Amino acid sequence: MNTLLECRFMQTALGHAPCTLTDEELRSDFKDFQTALLDLLDGSGGYRTIDFMLQDTLCILEHIFSSKKK
Repeated sequence: MNTLLECRFMQTALGHAPCTLTDEELRSDFKDFQTALLDLLDGSGGYRTIDFMLQDTLCILEHIFSSKKK
């Protein structure tokens, strides 16, 4: 749990660290945060990783199908 609270992304989000990160650094730090969170929740991925991928795919498909209707 300390890993999540002490990571650079969380420190920036909570305002405990000055936001001097570039967009690329922030995205990278978020990926690290997300990976640490998944590891905490279910040990290196598992069904939550698959759920994230399926939700992303669903959003893409909904966008494509809603664009075709117009």
